[in-house]
Amino acid sequence: MKVAEEMYLRTLRGKEEAWGPKHTSTLDTVCNLGLFYHQNWKLAETRRMYSRAAEGYEHAEGDHEADIRYLREQLSSLAVDKDHRPKGKSYLLDKNSGFPIPEGTFESFRMQICSPKRQRAYSKHRSWSGTEIPLVLMSPGNSGSRLEYSIIAQAVASQGYTVVTIDHPYDAKFVVFPDGEVVKAVIDELDPRIPEQLKIIELLLDTRVSDARFVLDELEKPDVVHALFSDLSPYCRPDTNHVAIIGHSLGGATAMLASSKDDRVLGALNMDGGLAGVRSFLQDGTDVPVLLFESDSNSLPNTQQPDWPKIWPQLTDWKLWLRLERSEHGTFTDFPYLVHLLGMEPVPPEMATAIGRISGDRVLEIMSAYVDAFLDFVLRAKHQKLLEGPTEAFSEVEYLRS
Repeated sequence: MKVAEEMYLRTLRGKEEAWGPKHTSTLDTVCNLGLFYHQNWKLAETRRMYSRAAEGYEHAEGDHEADIRYLREQLSSLAVDKDHRPKGKSYLLDKNSGFPIPEGTFESFRMQICSPKRQRAYSKHRSWSGTEIPLVLMSPGNSGSRLEYSIIAQAVASQGYTVVTIDHPYDAKFVVFPDGEVVKAVIDELDPRIPEQLKIIELLLDTRVSDARFVLDELEKPDVVHALFSDLSPYCRPDTNHVAIIGHSLGGATAMLASSKDDRVLGALNMDGGLAGVRSFLQDGTDVPVLLFESDSNSLPNTQQPDWPKIWPQLTDWKLWLRLERSEHGTFTDFPYLVHLLGMEPVPPEMATAIGRISGDRVLEIMSAYVDAFLDFVLRAKHQKLLEGPTEAFSEVEYLRS
């Protein structure tokens, strides 16, 4: 906890010196620090940070009503309940993540959402017209949570996309519904080499694709869109006619299968996802652009992606197969960047086997560049030189097939 707290305090001091104590970026860090204290039972410090952030947002430029309302609600709860602590997925996740990170770390990294001020910046950068922007769905790995991909989701959204991250109930370790009900996973990690478990994977994938299609169906309903996006700029509304799906691990297989099942999906990005449970791909494939991005661990014998070469001929549109050197299966989650922010680099050996040996900030830089290039190519029909071949700027990326 001391390492994480010092990280927040160091960041806060830097922003105070650079932009002043009342700048919105400074206030965001104050709020992050308050959330961190809240999750670690330092309630006096929590009240101090929440109060400072709420007061600052009240006098800051832009619309911060939602932030202020949340902070005031938390302060009211703290006033009547000394043992009050936010009960949400991030707390449960951190206790079950298997990584030595402070409880509450995921929730403490607040997502920046679309606002009129940010929309104007995006419009200038992207130059679109209309009141909707392309939609990106993100599907996590088996037993994983959408919160494990919040940083890359925010990076994608910052480039002018509406990003919707999905939790798959009874698959994710925990899903917390709006009424507070917690639904736990009914299965654990699965091994596709075991026939009985392969059947379960096939059922999971069908269910996951149904989840993704349900989300798209709901986002086409005006009343649902109004309920979800009523406080945001109209430019944040999702365009369900321009959709791409990004997935990691089983989420990557979900993305590819969904692209073959739903015409609204115009592209699929599979981050190190095995396709053992996607038998239909061996026959039907998909006719939308596909980017396969595998970890370096798959270059070893007994690769966990034996089906990628088999389905390659069935990808009948544009396709590209990349490999990230010195990476592992967990490199494509938020964990490498969290390790970087928590000052734990170089990556400890016991963690390197799970998240790789590349610096977390470098991983984020690489993934942001390639994901953004792919989405711009698929959803905005923009030529992307980065996807044509190796570049010195990203020498860690190998181009295997195209």
